[in-house]
Amino acid sequence: MAVKKGGPFFTERGREIRYAMEKAGKSHREAEARAAEVEKKLAGLSAELASMREESTREMETESARIEEETGRMLTKIRQTAEQEIMAGRRQAVHELRTHAVDSAVALAETRIRVRMEPELQGQLVEAFSQRLPRAVSIRN
Repeated sequence: MAVKKGGPFFTERGREIRYAMEKAGKSHREAEARAAEVEKKLAGLSAELASMREESTREMETESARIEEETGRMLTKIRQTAEQEIMAGRRQAVHELRTHAVDSAVALAETRIRVRMEPELQGQLVEAFSQRLPRAVSIRN
């Protein structure tokens, strides 16, 4: 009975064990393949991360250079504007100084003329002016 029933049982049991071992081997190979793929992705991530760091460093350097250049242009523009404002202020001050000098000279001359002008001399000047006035009017007409 052991041979009659045992032989097929052990044969069947051997097949089940081989099948289980093949299945386990297949699962093991798939797990190793997935692990290798994960390791490959991790290695790729490291390389990608290094690439991203390099790219961000380049971008920061480029942006820094752009900002520095723009700052230089703005400083130049500010200097030019300040120089123009200073020159305009200088011209205005010179103009005001000249105007004041002319006004002061006229006032001084007027004062000196009034001090020197006697009533008799004033009358003579008015008389001479009034005699020339009709001729000046007739020449214009």
